Amino acid sequence: MTSAPTSKAPANVKYMAPQNTIRNMVDRPDGIKISDAIKRAEAKIEAYKETGLAAIDEKIAEMQTLCASLKAGSSAPDERKIYLLANDVFAAAALYNQMELSEAAYSLCDLLGNRAENIPLVWDAINVHVASMRLLRQAPDHAEAEQRQHVLAGLKQVTARLIAEASKG
Repeated sequence: MTSAPTSKAPANVKYMAPQNTIRNMVDRPDGIKISDAIKRAEAKIEAYKETGLAAIDEKIAEMQTLCASLKAGSSAPDERKIYLLANDVFAAAALYNQMELSEAAYSLCDLLGNRAENIPLVWDAINVHVASMRLLRQAPDHAEAEQRQHVLAGLKQVTARLIAEASKG
């Protein structure tokens, strides 16, 4: 008869809550208003927008390069790298209010993350996602909003279809 191992918590462990700088600033009598803190944070984000968008462009270019070389044969670390780059684009694009780009990157993450290991990658679907991200970055935010939504809807359809096929196989 085997018994489940018992776990004992270390006796000298101290648990500490992380320090929240904004909360400390708001709670002080001479502190800052939440609305002012938000304005400061937004100003800091805006100050780095150009650099952040350039980093997004670099990540998309890196995904394009990876896709071109991996079509002949991919490895798990390379697939993971594409996923991580898409995840970075997803997060950064949302930070800089590039919502369609963020959604396209999320769709690629969904496609890569929900694929069973025994199902081969569909490189055409991945390339379409990466090419769409590049196009969404190049077009002005306000340009052709309806067409941008059609692109996103198409990407979501491709992802949903491939995930459904993978779950059957």
